Amino acid sequence: MKRNWIKGVACFLVVALTALFGVGCGGGGEGGKVTILVGEIIDLTGPGSPAVKTFHYATQDLARYYNDQGLIPGAEIKLATWDMQFNTARDLPGYDWCKQQGAKVIFGIHESTPITLKPFAERDKIPVFTGSFTEAAAEPPGWVFIDGADVAKQEATILKWVSNNDWDYAAKARVPKVGFLAGVRAWA
Repeated sequence: MKRNWIKGVACFLVVALTALFGVGCGGGGEGGKVTILVGEIIDLTGPGSPAVKTFHYATQDLARYYNDQGLIPGAEIKLATWDMQFNTARDLPGYDWCKQQGAKVIFGIHESTPITLKPFAERDKIPVFTGSFTEAAAEPPGWVFIDGADVAKQEATILKWVSNNDWDYAAKARVPKVGFLAGVRAWA
């Protein structure tokens, strides 16, 4: 659990710093501070919301913590949250809404979000961050940044480890199986 918190803090810092560099010419907020608006396209009311709300609450806590501690001098972080209701058709309207609110960076948690938003992020030069890896979002590289790993590429490493360290072929006389579960595919 602590490891996930550290990864979340690191991701949030990257998002905030990226946004800060992108608002160099922006107007000052309260007290001469620059406001960094982070757009968030997330499922708050759809079927995935019980699992996804924890990310939303963590993002709110991180923004509050960064602001209270003054971790980015001269800047205040605010969130603009769009409820995509676990409906991929709401990704693009969410992007437009976040952009209209003034978001300098957008975070989306679902696999559809970076794929849908990639050409628009390229056009508008707005970085889109996600934790859900998909080949379509990663290639070709551009304005989509992914903090997740490709499960298919992990497969060879895990199977090699199992075969080298945890399998007695002579005694068991069969091939080991490793199960993987990812957002869009499951196989064993």
